[in-house]
Amino acid sequence: MSCTQLRVNERHQLHALRNSKGLSLRAITLLMARSHTTLSRELHRNAQDIGTYLPDTVHFNMKGGRLLKLPSSRYRQQF
Repeated sequence: MSCTQLRVNERHQLHALRNSKGLSLRAITLLMARSHTTLSRELHRNAQDIGTYLPDTVHFNMKGGRLLKLPSSRYRQQF
């Protein structure tokens, strides 16, 4: 089983199916062909303070967090 992050279009699909259609998480996993655990973690980890899931904000934060991370210590120049 591969561990891949959700793509931005999958985040939008998750948001639409969950909020507009009101589908259960299990039903969404069947439609998206993703593990229920993956989608559950995505919703729980990335819910805003008000309890809503905003896919654009999540994707922006995920990309920004990656860009700001420092390289691993084995790649840093030793002084």
